[in-house]
Amino acid sequence: MDSQRFFDAVRRDRCLVLDNNSSFADRIAQTLGSHGYEVARTSSAGTAVEQYTAGIFPLVILEWPFPTPDGSSICSRLREVPGNEYSTLVMITDSTNRSVLAEAMSAGLEEYLSTSLPNDLLDLRLQLVEKQSRSRVNRL
Repeated sequence: MDSQRFFDAVRRDRCLVLDNNSSFADRIAQTLGSHGYEVARTSSAGTAVEQYTAGIFPLVILEWPFPTPDGSSICSRLREVPGNEYSTLVMITDSTNRSVLAEAMSAGLEEYLSTSLPNDLLDLRLQLVEKQSRSRVNRL
């Protein structure tokens, strides 16, 4: 991807959601859409990596744990793509296990959203994630 297309792609409010069609991911996609985000969803790790490689998404949200390949592998593949430093990677999980959260963070995820969040708190948490993402992109 040439540098102009890269910067154009990163500067737009775009989000890639990788999940197994969970209702929580539906809520996230709907909320981000109402905030003006262009949301791409997939349940395939391979497709997610292809979409990400074709045009960096400033915000990536993925379900954790993800069945195959595992979340660590997906994060590693995303973090290998040139320009990934402008993306914020967030996991959605129902786990409260500290070792699961630590594994995710060491794999390259920067934030997590609990599937037990009520809608009003989900909206607040997503606003914080959006700020973090936009702050990183604005450093370009």
